[in-house]
Amino acid sequence: MLISNGVSYVPSEVGQSFAFDGLAGFITITDDGDLRPAAVTVDFWFKSNVTLPDPNHPEIPFVFKLNPGDDANAASKGYDFFYQFGAIGFGLPSTPNGTRSIVYSSDGSTGIMTGTWHHVAGTYDQTTGQKLYLDGVLVGSRLPFGPIQYQPAALQFGTVFNTANFTPGVNSQNRTYFFNGQLDEIEIHNRVLSASEIQAIFNAGSAGKAKP
Repeated sequence: MLISNGVSYVPSEVGQSFAFDGLAGFITITDDGDLRPAAVTVDFWFKSNVTLPDPNHPEIPFVFKLNPGDDANAASKGYDFFYQFGAIGFGLPSTPNGTRSIVYSSDGSTGIMTGTWHHVAGTYDQTTGQKLYLDGVLVGSRLPFGPIQYQPAALQFGTVFNTANFTPGVNSQNRTYFFNGQLDEIEIHNRVLSASEIQAIFNAGSAGKAKP
């Protein structure tokens, strides 16, 4: 695991968390078979140091299964979590060429206040489809598209390279975006957690994971 100089440990929702400076902070984890489950749940807590949406921060990267330098606008290689266009997004590669299937938390009305902790969970299998939860509540879903079309890729926290044009937002000059805030309790499960299990994790709050 590579942790850049722009990441520190600070008090969080549950014990200590990673704090990202929004300028150069990121974490990269080497790819592994355990990071590519056929049925998956990814969940985590986040706290933003910027009130969202903000035109100066059009792309907020939480978790991206992409290699450093891979263009998120070109292809998906695994699960992605981000904030853009006024909503939280959960993406998965649905075709061998990396077409991204995205579920959004809203049509652009998801506001995030500075300094507030939120819990995010994304699930997928070929029976229940693709689902996104925010603070224990199901906020978006799509039908199954077949197996997740993973490609070999690292797991990155807090950064992404994206050549998309976010006008009227302010595009990053070098198209690399960084998260300004904290990430905590990131977990990847090899099964779909139920709605009640995800609600229990959210309800546990600062007490830590209510283990499913």
